[in-house]
Amino acid sequence: MLIHTTNKFITEIEKAKGTAIPMGTHESSGSSWVAHVVILNRRKAQVLMHSETLLTLVAWPLKKEELSKIERIIDYVRHNYFDYLGLNWVKQMEIEDEIESRDITFIKEENPGLVSYLEDTVDFLKSAVRVYDDETTLQLKLMEKVNNRSLTYPDGSTDTPLNKWENFLSNNGLGENLIFTPPVVELKVSLKLDTDPDVIRKLHIPMTYTFNQLHDILQEAFMWDDYHLHQFVFDRPNDMSVCLVDDDESFGYKERFQIMKYDKDVQLIEYLRSGDVFTYEYDFGDDWIHEIEVTEIIENATLRTARVVEMKGDPVPENVGGTGGYVEFKRVMSDPTDEQYDHFSLWSERYRNRLSIHSMDWINRSIDRF
Repeated sequence: MLIHTTNKFITEIEKAKGTAIPMGTHESSGSSWVAHVVILNRRKAQVLMHSETLLTLVAWPLKKEELSKIERIIDYVRHNYFDYLGLNWVKQMEIEDEIESRDITFIKEENPGLVSYLEDTVDFLKSAVRVYDDETTLQLKLMEKVNNRSLTYPDGSTDTPLNKWENFLSNNGLGENLIFTPPVVELKVSLKLDTDPDVIRKLHIPMTYTFNQLHDILQEAFMWDDYHLHQFVFDRPNDMSVCLVDDDESFGYKERFQIMKYDKDVQLIEYLRSGDVFTYEYDFGDDWIHEIEVTEIIENATLRTARVVEMKGDPVPENVGGTGGYVEFKRVMSDPTDEQYDHFSLWSERYRNRLSIHSMDWINRSIDRF
């Protein structure tokens, strides 16, 4: 693996190691990368960019002892990200044998053609990293985000680094469709309000997500606070009901002719088919019923992170007392002269503040954490 190094990279790594980095004396004509050390959200990160495809690997946050073992960090991140993309170990070794050495060789020079792309990538990472967990150096979702953004390449073409990487592997004789991209399900989710128009969210979600992850996404999309129990229910004609839950207590309420499973153990791809309709029930006191319709299964998709793509209607307040309580809440809040107005206004202050920023962009930034 041939790596061009920036001056910043050399300075930081040699400081951590307490010794000079052994440098290669010549550059091969094969695949190469450029390495840089930057500060992301006040923590050090190693950014590795492929010279041809601009595929980017990120290790963040890094401590001094991790910087001193940068070769191991690079190997760790590379192999785990390739695993995440669906490349098995055998295929990874073929790639390394065909296009680059498994050994890491540093070259003390920058690649001038990559400087602007590297700067743009660092700027992107500085903005994106704020919503990611800083407890692990393996930032799979962050790498997914940076490698699925659209770029204009030196030859004028527009593509994503991930697509470019797959084409690069194919052009080097390693076969086509090497990277597994899961199908994406389109879900129309309707919060049933009886006397009011439904609150609707349309979602695109990779089908490798679990139902527990879908629960997290629905909490963000409908501005719930995840204070209460929930369940997914599948009632199919001439078949047993299936209930997906996330806690041991729920198993005590299992009904006859009902299959009950943990939602964290079931992926969407195992249960969902085009045209299916099922329910998501949240807060068994207020009893919020969300009807979920599978409107489309999108094959050969490129999406790996869930997205809200359409929104209709405002969320309702947590603990408002169900649909009847929501009707009363709206009635009082529409009449400042009502004797309960001040009480309801104070009670709902947090809800109204959150509602003012509850946009599709805000939801999708929150979803990036999952």
